[in-house]
Amino acid sequence: MSRWCGTRAIKAYWTLTEGAGLVVSILGVLADVVPLAGSLVRFGTGLTALILTVAVGALGIAVGWFRRRSAVRVAPSP
Repeated sequence: MSRWCGTRAIKAYWTLTEGAGLVVSILGVLADVVPLAGSLVRFGTGLTALILTVAVGALGIAVGWFRRRSAVRVAPSP
């Protein structure tokens, strides 16, 4: 495994986090009517985007790993 795999994974997680943050950031804009609520909602949406990124990214990595290594199958034990 080359060092480019790690760099590519970091870039993918970063891009996925930014995209998820942009999708949920509309809630922070709507909550900016009350300044404190806007800050709290922006923090919550950022945390939600991070959690969503970790879940979706891990799922994508797992699917890619199983497709690449097709010899590894989930089989019942004897």
